[in-house]
Amino acid sequence: MNTVKKFNLIACCLFFIHTCFAADEPGLLFKVTGSSTSVTISTVMPNHTYPTAGIKIKSSGYQLSGVGSECTMAKTEYCLFSVSDTAPKTFSISGSGNALEITLCLNGNGPLSCQDYMIETGAGKVANALYVVNSFLTYETHDSDASPLDLPPIALCALDPTSQLITSCDSAFDPSYSFIDYSVESIVINDAGDTAYLSVNAEFYAYQCEVDPSTQLLNNCNQVVLDFFSRFCQTPLYPTGGDSGTYAYFVDSGSFSSKRANAYDASLVACSITDKNLDGAGCVDLGMQLNDQAGGIVFNQLEGQDYVYVANYGESSVTVCQLTSPTTVSVPSCNNIGGAGSVAFIEPIGVAFNPANHLLYVTDDDNGEVYACESSQASTTEFTNCQTAFPGSLGLVWSIIFNPTGTMAYIATDSSTVLQCHVNQTDGVTFDRCIPQSGFLETAGFALGFK
Repeated sequence: MNTVKKFNLIACCLFFIHTCFAADEPGLLFKVTGSSTSVTISTVMPNHTYPTAGIKIKSSGYQLSGVGSECTMAKTEYCLFSVSDTAPKTFSISGSGNALEITLCLNGNGPLSCQDYMIETGAGKVANALYVVNSFLTYETHDSDASPLDLPPIALCALDPTSQLITSCDSAFDPSYSFIDYSVESIVINDAGDTAYLSVNAEFYAYQCEVDPSTQLLNNCNQVVLDFFSRFCQTPLYPTGGDSGTYAYFVDSGSFSSKRANAYDASLVACSITDKNLDGAGCVDLGMQLNDQAGGIVFNQLEGQDYVYVANYGESSVTVCQLTSPTTVSVPSCNNIGGAGSVAFIEPIGVAFNPANHLLYVTDDDNGEVYACESSQASTTEFTNCQTAFPGSLGLVWSIIFNPTGTMAYIATDSSTVLQCHVNQTDGVTFDRCIPQSGFLETAGFALGFK
């Protein structure tokens, strides 16, 4: 009789372990909220602290960024932390993939008090829109007469849900709102889809705009004064998103800046974002040694360490540094990587990681080529290998961005086109064809839109 009771108890516990809850629903043990960049956890039981609760990420492609600082890794492969209903715990998440699944335990040293939670990150969604910056720098003015063409500074283009090709484009701004600054060079949308941040070429300001999640149109763009002289960049957010606790990054154009902490032409500056608001006065120089024509910026995690990659245009290299915090780089770890294998960068300007194959793609403005580079080891000294992603020149290329499934790359050019490049489904690396979409100005930065 006792044996039967024990068997039934174990059976119940096993079922309990494998129950999976949505992140925004209270489970039997935990309350979980989160996105692709962070997870906040509290407990259901009131007035009780669990000093050795445990967390483990089950989904491939995602990692805990704060192991050692946010939690302590145990032999059980759970990262241990203290949590209660009144003292929630937030974890930083890095990487990419589809829905994020985590296992949480009240006691990270044992499996009998664990539950799985599913967090919809939006990474598996199909992009329905592409924001394209029409940067017309030749006229160096913010007057509406700067462009001889009747084109908006930023276009919003509809994407076919199956082919991911552009089907139509119009102004990205609400019809009731006028925006005429053609010095904007990049745009990024936060995870919630309700705020956009715009970087501006060679100015002491950026923009923060409201985004209507239903129409995806921009409105009420306010200037944010910066105490440094920004240059072209892809203005990423770190961690990817735009909610409380993240940062936006800009290239600081050295000699004009009060922020520059070294004797080099430029550096990388991190500006804090709190409650979606960009703080122009809360910017920190990371001390990187860049050329003042440095361009694209992207982040990656290798073997539990965070890295930043900057296309260092004037140095014929991609500068790679280890991040010890969102506002600190390990300067001794920084290296200028000039390519690998038979590939030598000349004027690298855009960088992006393909979420499908995790390779770094680099656009070269000198020869119009795009390279795919492998950085599989936690090292800032070299790329394992680089290869040409598309045979022949694509013209003068700038920024690059991939759709969430990594099947399509969008590449900006200094002509009136956006290149839509299909990733070869056979090798998963090269582009088998690049389809131009005309009707733009000097295309610069991109952002994807989702509904």
